[in-house]
Amino acid sequence: MRLPISECSVTPNQEHSVGLPGRRPLRFAFPKRLSLVICIACAVASPVQASEQAPKPKTIESEAVAKEEATAAFKAGTALVSEAKWAEALAAFERANGILPHAITLFNIGICERALGRYTAARKTFDAALVEDKSGRTQLPDRLKQDIAGFLQELEGLLVRVAVTVNPSSVSLAVDGRPLWQTPRGAEETGPHVLVAGLLPAGKGEPLPASSFVLEMDSGRHVLTFSRPGHSDSIVAKDFVSGKAPPLDVSLDELPATIAISADQPGAIVTVEGRDFGPVPVVLQRPAGSYRVLVEKDGFVTSEALLNVKAGEESDYLATLPVYEPAITETWWFWTLSAVAVTGVGIGTYFLVEGLREPERATIGSGSLGWRVPLP
Repeated sequence: MRLPISECSVTPNQEHSVGLPGRRPLRFAFPKRLSLVICIACAVASPVQASEQAPKPKTIESEAVAKEEATAAFKAGTALVSEAKWAEALAAFERANGILPHAITLFNIGICERALGRYTAARKTFDAALVEDKSGRTQLPDRLKQDIAGFLQELEGLLVRVAVTVNPSSVSLAVDGRPLWQTPRGAEETGPHVLVAGLLPAGKGEPLPASSFVLEMDSGRHVLTFSRPGHSDSIVAKDFVSGKAPPLDVSLDELPATIAISADQPGAIVTVEGRDFGPVPVVLQRPAGSYRVLVEKDGFVTSEALLNVKAGEESDYLATLPVYEPAITETWWFWTLSAVAVTGVGIGTYFLVEGLREPERATIGSGSLGWRVPLP
């Protein structure tokens, strides 16, 4: 059984001035027909209508306790609204909706967010109220549906929209220290991705789905932090006004790589890509890439390496130079003995060949007649 819905104590056309951090006080008028619907939580959120995401009471007693807690939180929110304490009222309604979700409670949450200037959050909450109503778990009166339609149209004109292009790609973005919520899109949807600020809890920025997208956020001053590994952060801090803002082009500069070279032998000389950088230790900053490094010292074996370094990262190279031990073929005594041995072999071979050859007998001159007398 539902109890009749009662109006809150805020009268039609009543205006409230709400001070927001870093913004001008927000003034807005409640619609004539309805400013905020207040209903008793236990009457509008029965166990059958409760959201499937809410914890289900296990017993009748626990169900009664849950209704009682939700009712108390809802009444507290109602009282705070009458005092224009929108932030406190928002917390109370969120607490009530966390215990027993209801479309009307979501509507009230959206009203508070709208009053606080949290337009992106209010739009999402109003959409959630319509989804809750459509599910059949809990329902919204037709007049509240009409009010939501008007609010959503109003909010579309209050949001900031800026087309953003980043270079290079694979960049993460956080707005005011929060990641962005990505608007769902169909598989056949083509246009740019739409990212919304102010909806997710505080945390690091998340990778962007594309290098070009549309950013939606509340009006006011915002800090946009673009980051990418190996690159310096790009921070944009500026005031944004409602409507379509000028396009924003952001480029991130690549950080140099750091190469730190040392050796186990002091005084070793470092050469990088053929250029002498003096004795160790040596610390260089170079663009990302591959570099051939030589570390050498007299009396030690030269150390050689090919270092692959990434932007913004540091590569440490410790060169190990063992004592140089020349091969036997490089010693002076080896070649001296070799020369002696070769000489000895040559002389021995000469005498051996000469000893085997028969001696030639001398001939007697033939005289003037050309006669020769052979000797016996």
